[in-house]
Amino acid sequence: MNVLIVYNGIYSGRFKNSRRVSPIVDLLRRQYFRQWRDNIQEEKDDRQLTQYAIDHYNRTIKRKILLAWNNQMIQQILIENENEMKLNKYKQEKNHYSLQIIYHQWKQRTNEQLRNRFLHQRSQRFYEQNLLRKIFSQWKEHHHFDMRIKVKLIIKKYSIALLLFSYSNDKLFGLIECVP
Repeated sequence: MNVLIVYNGIYSGRFKNSRRVSPIVDLLRRQYFRQWRDNIQEEKDDRQLTQYAIDHYNRTIKRKILLAWNNQMIQQILIENENEMKLNKYKQEKNHYSLQIIYHQWKQRTNEQLRNRFLHQRSQRFYEQNLLRKIFSQWKEHHHFDMRIKVKLIIKKYSIALLLFSYSNDKLFGLIECVP
């Protein structure tokens, strides 16, 4: 079977059992395969470079995006921490202020209670002293009244006794004088 082979516009006739190829066709064929191999290698290199560029681009973009996101998250966390610290400081100041108010109210009430207790004790002492003074003065008046009555009775008793004694003495002395 005869096969007609065409390489870049050059015809070569090849026969079934013929191993002989013309040097020009062989050269052309080598150049064509070399060109084909180089084109395939270039395409492969282009694909690798394109893939490398895409990977680099993706890594760079991802890095930029992740760095931007990371910076944004860091800023957000810092702002949240700062706000939380401000809130805690506000709560502490508010609690401190509330405790101061409560302490001052407690101190004022305690001082009022101490003052009231002191005044109550003082008034109690005053009342007891006045009561004792009144009781003693009433007892004294009563005692003086009783003593006056007793003294009057004693005086009456002694005056009667004295009168009797003086009367009996007068009689006695009168008898003695009369007796010569």
